[in-house]
Parts: sequence; structure tokens; C-alpha cells
Amino acid sequence: MAAPPQAFATALQFFQSGNRADAEATCRQIVERAPGYGPALHLLGVLAHQAGRTDAAIDLIRQALLACPDNPEFYFNLGVAQQVLGRCEDAVASYEHVLRLRPEHAEAHNNLGNAFLLQGRLDRVLDCVDQALRQRPHYGEALVNRGEIFRRQGKRAEAEAALREALRLQPDDPEAHNCLALVFADLGRPEEAQASFEKALRLQPDHAAAANNLGKVLETQGRLAEAEVRYREAVRLRPGQVMYLNNLANVLTGQGRAEEAVPLYRQAVRLEPGEAAYHSNLGNALTLAGRPDEAEACCRHAVRLQPDFADGYHNLAITLGAQGKLPQALAINEQALRLRPDHVGAHNCQAMWWLQTGNFEQGWEEYEWRWKKAQAVPRPFPQPLWDGSPLVGRTILLHAEQGLGDTLQFIRYAARVKQCGGTVIVECQTVLVPLLSRCPFIDRVVAQGDRLPDFDVHSPLLGLPRILGTTLATIPAEVPYLFPDTALIERWDSKLRHIPGFKIGIAWQGNPRFPGDCMRSIPLAQFAALARVNGVRLFSLQKGTGSEQLRAAAKYLPVFDLASLLDETTGGFMDTAAVMKKLDLVITSDTAMAHLAGALAAPVWVALGVGADWRYLLDREDSPWYPTMRVFRQNHLWAWDGVFDRMAAELGQRVGSSGRSPAVPGGENKGPAKGGSI
Repeated sequence: MAAPPQAFATALQFFQSGNRADAEATCRQIVERAPGYGPALHLLGVLAHQAGRTDAAIDLIRQALLACPDNPEFYFNLGVAQQVLGRCEDAVASYEHVLRLRPEHAEAHNNLGNAFLLQGRLDRVLDCVDQALRQRPHYGEALVNRGEIFRRQGKRAEAEAALREALRLQPDDPEAHNCLALVFADLGRPEEAQASFEKALRLQPDHAAAANNLGKVLETQGRLAEAEVRYREAVRLRPGQVMYLNNLANVLTGQGRAEEAVPLYRQAVRLEPGEAAYHSNLGNALTLAGRPDEAEACCRHAVRLQPDFADGYHNLAITLGAQGKLPQALAINEQALRLRPDHVGAHNCQAMWWLQTGNFEQGWEEYEWRWKKAQAVPRPFPQPLWDGSPLVGRTILLHAEQGLGDTLQFIRYAARVKQCGGTVIVECQTVLVPLLSRCPFIDRVVAQGDRLPDFDVHSPLLGLPRILGTTLATIPAEVPYLFPDTALIERWDSKLRHIPGFKIGIAWQGNPRFPGDCMRSIPLAQFAALARVNGVRLFSLQKGTGSEQLRAAAKYLPVFDLASLLDETTGGFMDTAAVMKKLDLVITSDTAMAHLAGALAAPVWVALGVGADWRYLLDREDSPWYPTMRVFRQNHLWAWDGVFDRMAAELGQRVGSSGRSPAVPGGENKGPAKGGSI
């Protein structure tokens, strides 16, 4: 073999031509013959670093420095490897050694700035970048760093200028596009941010940070499914990056998929057990997945790790509330507000818990914090909000703001508004237009998204209790205030009258994407206790998700399935409302069905889980909102058996005294009769 310098020249030629295997083999031959030959050890280190063996690279470069202690390039590459592994203090020392040996080394100045940036030492970064640019005025990477520093300092105009200059010099630099996109996001220009992130990813498809950042922009726009795709890509590229795992879990939770988020949060906790936020987020997901007892332990651990962690106290309060421990929840939530007086979530929960305790005077005022929640921006009408003053000669727009059940509950206030004079226009979900159009106290109903007529003032529906000063004693509970089509009632009467027995309409499943739905929706199998009551006939009103449970329960739970016949041609809830008027009772989970039945003045029983919604108040079997409603509550989390056993006992007494025909005419009900379709 040639002498080490000659052999190394050959190795270097292999390396420069991209033939890494031969370069490595040649260098290994050199160090076998001359173990302390620094250039070969250094090149082996560079090759190891490029192959992802960064720890080995550091060891090899350190060996090279023993032979060549004054070589600045060796120190520079050592710093690069140390920085990749997050050893920023070591990297700083290596880059500073480079600059002592060669003060004009522009890359070392720039990389030293990078290392300071990773340490959060912003006061040092800009000096380093400026030094790099003095050595090399058109150094694109240094301009990118300058832009990032300006961005972090809040100097967004300067940041944008620096990054645009970097892109003028290096238009295909993915990091410059990524950083410029961050500036656009900070400036509230999401479309430009999205375009720049996508450009970065086209130039460098494995740019995990750009994928994550794009996910964040999409998430802030409420485009959660698209954000999920980007977060999953970031996690695939950097599976050990805890922030990416947490972001993916957050967006799954936001889509009502807390069960899928739980293992991701658990992984984040394993990777960074000292980070309070990950324990708190895990607790929140466990609460939404229906495991508030487990969640409580996570949240308590979070606030032990970080006693000034407002989000941790707020999530702890939520999980206590989900367990029905409302006084404790309120006390813990107050701690969150002491730590962060503008905590939107804590104010919103405090509002609902005050309402739940009957403290309407404070509750409605506090409930205005809902408009500060993400994706809950008030409608930007030029017309003013109504202040409760007389409306004679004026037109008011009342607009739905939340779910179908909320609209059905609070549309009652349109009657009170009508009493103030003037013209009442209601904008609501399209599906509710036919039903609400039948309300005599509404002058016109408009579907959301359609062109609005002229109006003078407006109010969101759930703002009306505050404007009108509703207290627990003054809830407008006159029913009915929704009115089905009489022709539909007659049609359904002709279909149902020939079926003997005490007729009960049932619904069990709410929107599975609703946070905490698993604690309010009920497995259909629980209704078997009702089917065993002699004389009872069950009719399914359940449409969509949940109706698939009928097939599995058919062998032991006789149910007439009406769902496929309901509301297909008549409009949302139109058939359902007519059917409810011809049933003896409606039994449902906490869904829009409960509000529809109550608004129709139909007898309705609602099965509630522990930690039920605020509108059902505390420890009551009745509802001040609906005179025909009765509430059956769990005594313990997930204890639906007791709820349905109490219902069955009550039904046995009611059906027995009603004179209805028994389920099996002429004798005792020997077993479940078959259900079917009408």
C-alpha cells in the first residue's frame, strides 16, 4: 500500500466522487497501518456522520484531533456532529475553537449562532450571524438565521426581508421557505404560510419540521383532518420527536378520537417524563375517552411537576367535574384562573359549572367567554348586538351558534324576543329549517349559508338568556314550542295504532366526535331491561352512527326500527317529531332527541352519566327547561345497569296501571317478542 498521504489522496478522490464505500475501505486500511493518521480518522468520522452513526463520528474526529490539534475543519465537523445530537454546549466549544484558529471562518460563525439559537440564547445569535455575513455577504444560510432571529424577537418585517433576500440568493433553499412560512403564520397570513411550507416539502420531502409546521397552520384553521396527515408525516420522519407526537395526539383529540390519542400521549410521557404538559394532555385525553379516574392521577402528577401550570389545574378540574365532583372542580379551576386570569377554557368551564349549580346570574355573564375559544369567533355583522331594548319597527336576526340540541333548546327564546315587538328572523342549521318554520313566533327562517335579509340588530341564540336576565326561576318553560305537521302526525298514527302495547321511542347514540361522547352515549344492549317489561314495545328513532347496534342486538332485544323511514323526504326531525306525538314515551341518552321531545311536550326520560351536562343541573329528577322530562342519573361512572333497572321498575308500574295491551295478547310475556320494521 502507498504511504498514508498518497493513500489518503486516493480515499479523498473516492469520497469526492461519491464512492463512500471505497473511501471508507481505503481509510480503514490507512489507520490499520498508521493508527494515528489524523486525516483518515477525520474522513472516517465524516463518513460515519453521513451514515447516521453520529456517536461513532464524534469518537473518530476526537481521535483525529489528537493527531492534528490545530485543524479548524476537524473542530468544525466535530461541532456539527455534536449539534446534531443536541449537545449544544459541546458544539459551542468546538465552534469557538474553530474561530480561535481561523476567525474568518464564516460557517463556524453561522453554526455557532445556530447552537446559541438551540439554547435559546438569542442575545448571542445575531452577533454570530452578522459576523458570518461580514465574512460572506451573500451567505444565504446566515440570512435565514438572521430572519429566524428577527422572527423570534417579534421583528416580523425585518424577518420577512431577510428571508426574502435569502431566497433571492438561494431560491431552492427549503429551510428558507420553512422559516418564511413561520413568519407568514405569525403575521396571520395562513394561505401564504401554507404555500411556503408546501414549497419547502417539495424541495425536501423529508423536512419533518416543515411537515409539522404545516400541520399547525392547518390546525389553526380548523382543518384537522388535513393537519393530521401532516403531523403523521412528521412523526414518521422523526418518530422520537416528542413535540410531533404531542401535536398529532392533540389533533386526534380535537377530532373526537381521544382513544387514538392516548397511546401517543403515553409515548410522549415515556420520552419526556419530566414535561408536565404531556401528563396533563394525557389526562385530558383519558377524560374524553371515559376514564376520568385515570385522568385525575395524570393531571395531579402534572401540577406536582409544575405547580404554576394553569392548564394542568384546568384539566384536573375537568376530570373532577367528569366524575361528578363539582365543588372540587370549581375550587381547582379557580387555581387555574389565579395563575392565568385570561384562561379561556377555565372561564368557559366555570360558566357551565355555575349554570349547573343554578347560579344563572353569574353563569350567563361568564358564558360570554365562549367567544374567545379557538374557532368560536363572533359573527362579524356590522349591525349591533341586541341589548334587550324594545324592537318595535325593527328586525332582529337570531342565529344558531352550536349543535342541533342547543338550537332546539334555545329557540324557545324567539317567542320572548317576539314579545318585544318587531320582526324575528332565525338563521339555523339547514336540517332544522322545515321544523322551525312552523313556529308561530318566528317570522322567517333562513338556512346557514344562505343570503340573509336586512336586519337591524342580532343575537346568537345562547346569548339570549343573558340579555333577557334569565334566572333559574324565570326559565321560559312553556311547552310545546315546536309543532309537528298535523298531516304527518295522522300518517304515523295510521302506521302505529295497530301495534299493541306501551310504545316507547328510543335513541342511544350521540355524535361520536363530541368531546366525552362515550360518557353520555349508551350501548343499545342496556335497553334490554326495558324490553323485558310486560306490555312494552320499543321503537328505534336512532339514525346514523349507533344504528348498526340493532343487528347485533336483534336476538335478545326486540325493536321496531323506524329510522330508515324518518325524515328522508320531509325534512330534519319532521317525521321524528310526528312519531314522538304518537308514542307513549321517549327514552334517550343526552342528545338532540331529548330536546326535541321536551320542546314538543312529549313525555321523555333522559339517561344521564356521572358529570352530566350543565343544563340538567345537579341531583334533580326533573328539568326546569322541560316540564315533561324526567331524568335518571348514574350513581357511579359507567353504572348504566342501575339506571335502566330503575327505569324498568318505573315502567312496570306505569304500564301496569295504563291499561295497555300486553306484549303477548292473552297471557304473560314469556320472552322477548320480535321487533321489525313498519
